Amino acid sequence: MIELNNIEHHIQKHILYVLSRYEFAKYCEMRPEKTDSNLYAYHLGRLIASGYVCKTNQGYSLSLKGMQYIEYASSNINLRLQSKITTVIVLANDDGEILLVKRHKQPFINYYGLPIGKVHSDKDSCIQEAAERELFEKTNIKLKRLNHIGDVYLKTQIKDTQISDIFAHVFYKKINKAIVDDGQELVWANEKYLNSKNIIPGVREIVKLSNSGGYFFKEIKIKI
Repeated sequence: MIELNNIEHHIQKHILYVLSRYEFAKYCEMRPEKTDSNLYAYHLGRLIASGYVCKTNQGYSLSLKGMQYIEYASSNINLRLQSKITTVIVLANDDGEILLVKRHKQPFINYYGLPIGKVHSDKDSCIQEAAERELFEKTNIKLKRLNHIGDVYLKTQIKDTQISDIFAHVFYKKINKAIVDDGQELVWANEKYLNSKNIIPGVREIVKLSNSGGYFFKEIKIKI
């Protein structure tokens, strides 16, 4: 069961937003500009007491509850307790490798996953357009005629906390490896790499489904 309350105060929202972009953050990095130090300390304390933020030897970070909140929150950090509708793109090359992109927000910050992004009703006329837009935003690669090969309902749970809940339209395209400027942000992953520890949960399952042939729908539940 998900038990979250909407965060209303702008200082608390700012702290959560900053922590969604850090694995660990310093005290000064989370403080909004021109904010009284006592007021800032009070709202940080409220987030810690409510279980959204934790303090460690490495700095401040989102707790599992905080990661859950961020995953369900909208871009303005307002809570939306509903599954996210996304597009996921599987790009393969002739060597059987899959293109992965580094994630820059919690949960699973600094892990590698497939290009993924929300479908925006105000930007996208169809899910095909959403997939093309998200692919360009995440990888700087412009492709048309991506193949919609299936749909996945994916839930990820860490211990007893449900971290993510998405409905994903899965697209696939085989491309020439040479068109991708891979580096620290983009990597071509072989089967061994896909089984490493720094892969976002659900990636291996989606890649396997993309190789199954035919249109698919699969409900996937992952517990870590």
